Amino acid sequence: MTERKGMIQVFLGEGHVETSAAIGTAIRAAGYGLKVHIVFFGSASAEDITRSGTLNRLPGVVVDLVDSSDKFSLLDSDSTFLNAGGENFDVVVFDQVLSRGEQRISGERILELLKVDHGKTEIILTGNYANEKVIGVADLVTGCECEKC
Repeated sequence: MTERKGMIQVFLGEGHVETSAAIGTAIRAAGYGLKVHIVFFGSASAEDITRSGTLNRLPGVVVDLVDSSDKFSLLDSDSTFLNAGGENFDVVVFDQVLSRGEQRISGERILELLKVDHGKTEIILTGNYANEKVIGVADLVTGCECEKC
């Protein structure tokens, strides 16, 4: 039997529909006993979610908020991309890291990180725009659309 490889998923959309999809995936993974790391790249709703502590109360879930003034030290090295505090994760969500407007991390750096051997770790990136190279390395790209907002 072949060992499962972690997929790279991209959820794209306007508003927070892609965030909802990623959080739903993360909660489902936690429900199955997997370790989940969610990194919110600064937005008001991310602050609200983090402050409320709802996600942090779920067993196996770690939440970090990286605001736009931060130097994104979490992503400075390949090892911190998949590790936090020495703990390996099964699912890592980088919410709103992909953006058409303010670029939170360069597209080149995102590609470098995605090419790191992440073993069985599932990587989920969300935002409103992904360039063709990011789409090319992703295993799954989902366009999320709000039908009535």
